[in-house]
Amino acid sequence: MLTVQEYLKIRTGKRDGMSIRAICRTYHHSHHTIRKALNHTEPPPYTRTKPPKAPVLAQVPQLGDRGKFFSLFLIGESCFLGQINGSPAGS
Repeated sequence: MLTVQEYLKIRTGKRDGMSIRAICRTYHHSHHTIRKALNHTEPPPYTRTKPPKAPVLAQVPQLGDRGKFFSLFLIGESCFLGQINGSPAGS
């Protein structure tokens, strides 16, 4: 992926009369990349390819019959349940 500064250097080189082959040798990019940079008027914006992942840690209030707070830790596909105050979950 090209940075904004690289786009500027490529476009400036072409404006000053450098050939695409000379720009390729100078900035160490392929001629396909140089042509893409010259065809765009400005660098394309960043877009995510995948949506962001869900948070790993969440707290679930009032999960026990005594009204204590529990903390839910999601690790991969397994789920562990434990109390915040440190006492065992069954007591």
